[in-house]
Amino acid sequence: MLALTPGNRAQRLWILAAILSLSIAACSTSPVGQRSSATVRASFTGQSSSTTPPDDKVMSLPLSAIMDAATDDLRLLAAAENKLRAQCMKDRGFDQVTNVRYDDAGLFNLDRRYAHVTPEVARERGIDLSTWKPLAAATEPMPAFARSDDFSALHGEVRDYPDGSRRPDGTGCEALAAEEIYGNAERRYGFSGWDALLKVNEDSYVQTMASEGVRAAESSWSQCMKRAGYDYASPQEPLADYPVDPSNVEILRVPVSNAELATAVADANCRIETNLKEVYFATESQIQLELIETHSDAVRSVRSELDDALTRANEIMSSD
Repeated sequence: MLALTPGNRAQRLWILAAILSLSIAACSTSPVGQRSSATVRASFTGQSSSTTPPDDKVMSLPLSAIMDAATDDLRLLAAAENKLRAQCMKDRGFDQVTNVRYDDAGLFNLDRRYAHVTPEVARERGIDLSTWKPLAAATEPMPAFARSDDFSALHGEVRDYPDGSRRPDGTGCEALAAEEIYGNAERRYGFSGWDALLKVNEDSYVQTMASEGVRAAESSWSQCMKRAGYDYASPQEPLADYPVDPSNVEILRVPVSNAELATAVADANCRIETNLKEVYFATESQIQLELIETHSDAVRSVRSELDDALTRANEIMSSD
């Protein structure tokens, strides 16, 4: 995972918003503004929690209890932002605006985090990010810097900045709506303490992959793959053999090869046989708990700012 400068991060965020109609995976609580201690404990201990994504009800990383989202809260935040955006665009003479959406998978979907798929999915889609390929055939790339009046009204005027980035200037309805709800135009990414917790998220993953327990599990995976006819030392190696760039639609349109499909099925079966996902999860959960202990100020700050955003979203939806 690469560190982004503030300028590059902002530019990347707004381009993704324009292309994908902004999928919000905002961190949140349930019920609104609160998360019970029982829910937090469940997430820390790997027990079932109603706020975790459907596929990961039994396994939820500790950071998920702090940063990730309950569906009801995501809907509330998105609805409030859509209401403000629509009114702002109407005031500027535009009757239609693309709504923001939320991501059901959340930030800590473990299948995605650990590149885990079932053999059935692997047989259809291939290795990891090849799951983008079936979605790409009908997708046309959007110009990186649109110039239409409605685009400018929504996203703002695109300007060059001293840090070398090129991004909207914060005068668009999108930024104004986000600022009213979250207190900043970058939504939860602008929360005080958010970058520190993202660094915890990155560090915990790196430490997990370097741990002795994970290396032993990956060695068992490697032996399983050899029995299936493949010579890979780690699960990362097949990804290098079949790379995918999600930003390159032309690459995504290339059909998945039979060789990739066969490799993906063997990989999926060996991950299951060696309990690789479970080993990753148990190891990273402990590492995250230890790292979180040293970032209590960031945890409190993120939770407080999120609660404030949810309160404002409720007020917006309750107003005429």
